[in-house]
Amino acid sequence: LHPSQSVSQAAVAVFMARKKTKVSEFNEVLLKDEINIDELRRLCFNGCPDRDGIRALCWKLLLGYLPLKKVYWDDELRRQRSSYQQLMNDVIVNPYASEDA
Repeated sequence: LHPSQSVSQAAVAVFMARKKTKVSEFNEVLLKDEINIDELRRLCFNGCPDRDGIRALCWKLLLGYLPLKKVYWDDELRRQRSSYQQLMNDVIVNPYASEDA
């Protein structure tokens, strides 16, 4: 504790340092070409940081929405979005469209 710091300032500094470390741990796992799902689960067990899209990416990986190998992400996202668009086309009814069409 620096003499000019209050106890609450020191606590905030410690909290921010821990948060920065946690983010760097997640980045270390998420920046690899293939995600180690066991390591990701371990990190996520105590919560995911809600910054830089980390939480959203973790959920997509943990739920199997994205494959663990990054090279497949773009193709999988295209496939998922196309599937969703087809679902919307099948389900949503245009009230102005003629039934004869």
